[in-house]
Amino acid sequence: MILNETPIESNHRGLISKGSLGELFVQATLSCCFLIDDVIRTTGQTSSTPSQMVSDLGARIINMAGGGGRAISCGYWSLATHALRDLVETGQLLELFEAMPSKATEWSQTDPMKRHGAFGFSKVKGDLEKHRGKSEFWQERFSIYSNLGSHPSRESLTFNLTPRGKMVGPTFNEGRFKLWLRALAGDTMVTTRQFVRAFDATSGQAPLSVQRRFLHATVEGFHNLTEPITESDLSLYWVP
Repeated sequence: MILNETPIESNHRGLISKGSLGELFVQATLSCCFLIDDVIRTTGQTSSTPSQMVSDLGARIINMAGGGGRAISCGYWSLATHALRDLVETGQLLELFEAMPSKATEWSQTDPMKRHGAFGFSKVKGDLEKHRGKSEFWQERFSIYSNLGSHPSRESLTFNLTPRGKMVGPTFNEGRFKLWLRALAGDTMVTTRQFVRAFDATSGQAPLSVQRRFLHATVEGFHNLTEPITESDLSLYWVP
């Protein structure tokens, strides 16, 4: 609306042909959004605060995936990177709520000025490590995205330099478009799978793999596309 993004978006979309990896990444991201949307729209307001917080964070996943995808298409690379960082932070918070549902209630009731200290990324990481041991899974992604897009930094400024000069405004970049579209699909999938685990842990309902068999199997199938797979594995995810 402010800047003319149309030619940039058109050129980027031209890189996604039918049957290409790009189309696969788009469909993988969409399958995650479809699953979460179906869950939060059909369950509505829940009586459990932890379950409601998980549901609300699910809506955030959809918004960040959609907004991130738009930013990638239009060539706003710092904005797209911020969306990826948000997905990672949401994923770690959902893991905390899965492991300790009472934390979701505490999180929802904590004063906003105190919430960052009590539930900041590093604090949540520490609480999870006390619960399940050390892991750098979320931290590695969070650090990369924070430096490249979410905060003014030397790395973020360098990130916007190319051999042709600075990237100012919407900018076409074939290599970055392909890489970031893959990152969006991957981070949306891992965060959606964490949403499923957190919802199952807090809802008191049958697992989503039972309630939403087709949508759940589609997400799991996409997640496993890059892993070694057997014929029997395929039967689990290729639900007629």
